Amino acid sequence: MGSLAVIVDGQPVWKKTGNQGNVWKDGLVDLSSYTGKNPTVAFESVRNDWSGDAAIDAVKFVKKKVAVFAPKAGCSFETNFCVWTNSKAGAATNIFSWTRKSGPTSSPKTGPSKAADKNWYVYTEASKPRKKGDKAILTSPPLLLPQPMVLQFKYHMHGEYMGSLAVIVDGQTVWKKTGNQGDVWKDGLVDLSSYTGKNPTVAFESVRNDWSGDAAIDAVKFVKKKVVVTIGRSNKRTKCVKFKNADCPADSGNRNKRKNPDNNNANDAFMISRHQEYICAYRTDRNLGWGMNLQLECFAEA
Repeated sequence: MGSLAVIVDGQPVWKKTGNQGNVWKDGLVDLSSYTGKNPTVAFESVRNDWSGDAAIDAVKFVKKKVAVFAPKAGCSFETNFCVWTNSKAGAATNIFSWTRKSGPTSSPKTGPSKAADKNWYVYTEASKPRKKGDKAILTSPPLLLPQPMVLQFKYHMHGEYMGSLAVIVDGQTVWKKTGNQGDVWKDGLVDLSSYTGKNPTVAFESVRNDWSGDAAIDAVKFVKKKVVVTIGRSNKRTKCVKFKNADCPADSGNRNKRKNPDNNNANDAFMISRHQEYICAYRTDRNLGWGMNLQLECFAEA
């Protein structure tokens, strides 16, 4: 028996050589790196001697099965990278890695002096041997988003020669900052509600400019998207409004939790509930209506 190979766009990606036994076996080639491209696939059999008949059958292309992660807890990088992984580094690809760090970075006048949350964060070291245009990419696994979610994170981009920091979802840039943003941790926010019911992959991409450009992120988390439901005023003890796809906490109408600016500190207390497509407020402290323009902070649902 000689050899049998699978070749994609001229490059061998799978190969077997010699006698594999008198049995049909399974072959598998991951083509995910060719997504969005138009590759040519070939089977190449190379003869050795007369007793070497190779065969193939049942050739098919199927969707790749991947593990899906349901984002629950946030990540402040205290002990590891959590579910986030660095893209494979290599000089040939101009890819380098994000690094976990506690305290200031090694270069002066760039990078944070400490973490935004607790003790550790991750950053991209812009000093040599890094070159202009080099990238560090930190990627999530495919995410399970059964309801509208928001990506929240802290970012730090201080340095005279700061490059760029971007959030990329399924290959599309959805958030980006370029240049010096000051020596302070700032809030980043990306609405992922358009990916509800899908399995998107999220990546942080830092692109180097020059040595004084250490970018950092911390306190990365996925949270339910918030929406404001306006109940309004009422001359009765109970009022319901039609509002699809919202989940409101039972105490979201109480003092210091409701969102209306008028009479926010009043002692009016409410029980909030949902009945099919309606959100209802029931006043519990008195058998009366209310004069405030009651607004509730709720969570969006699919």
